[in-house]
Amino acid sequence: MSLKFTEEQLMDFLFGEADSSLNGQILMAIQTDTVLKAELESMQKLLGVMGIWEMEEASSPQEEILDLCQISQFLKLSEQEISLNLKEIPHMVIAGQIRFSLPEIRQWLKGRSSQRKTSDSRVIEFDDFLKRRVI
Repeated sequence: MSLKFTEEQLMDFLFGEADSSLNGQILMAIQTDTVLKAELESMQKLLGVMGIWEMEEASSPQEEILDLCQISQFLKLSEQEISLNLKEIPHMVIAGQIRFSLPEIRQWLKGRSSQRKTSDSRVIEFDDFLKRRVI
């Protein structure tokens, strides 16, 4: 049985806006339907040419869930360091296995980066305060 998807459904899938049921159906269909897979790839390329889709950021939903080995490569940390710091790193357990959502990891990293900038600026402000008091 071949499932047919509308262009709107495929666009929602590409932009990560499809609901989990539709997402699962498309992922399953991609495994066996080479025509659908090719259609999605050509849509990605067309959107890239139009400047709507960032090709380097594009990844299939399958690539957005990482295992311990993949996340350690992505973060450039050892698997042991990741395991020891699981309380800090966003993760989920699926069928007893630790998995990481790449979009959540990227958001977490952005948050850490902005926190660091805020604390750095406070240090500079405090240094300026001390300099003014000394002068």
